[in-house]
Amino acid sequence: RLRHYQRQLSNIEDVISLGYGYTFSQSPPALTKNGSPILLTPKEMTLLELLIKNCNQIVHTSTLEEIIWKDIVVSESSLRSLLRRLRKKLPEIEIKTVRGFGFILSSVT
Repeated sequence: RLRHYQRQLSNIEDVISLGYGYTFSQSPPALTKNGSPILLTPKEMTLLELLIKNCNQIVHTSTLEEIIWKDIVVSESSLRSLLRRLRKKLPEIEIKTVRGFGFILSSVT
């Protein structure tokens, strides 16, 4: 399953508009708002890439944990903390929690 998502990440369009002035570029991974870079940690960047690639689809909590932390077992609070930091850096972008399943990024424009 990990390889499946890694392949999906490699197929993202090179530059994607997320709306509200945000632009995501995969190669090299970068996020900007109105042309100004927004610094993301590697884990935040991986999380954002997964949510963009699976836009309008639920990304399950277990999948996120498996890809972001690889072989390390983490508590749910680690993922919640990571999401809180990402949401704080992208206040206009809606990342919804789907209780009991995972998270979803609503349509990017």
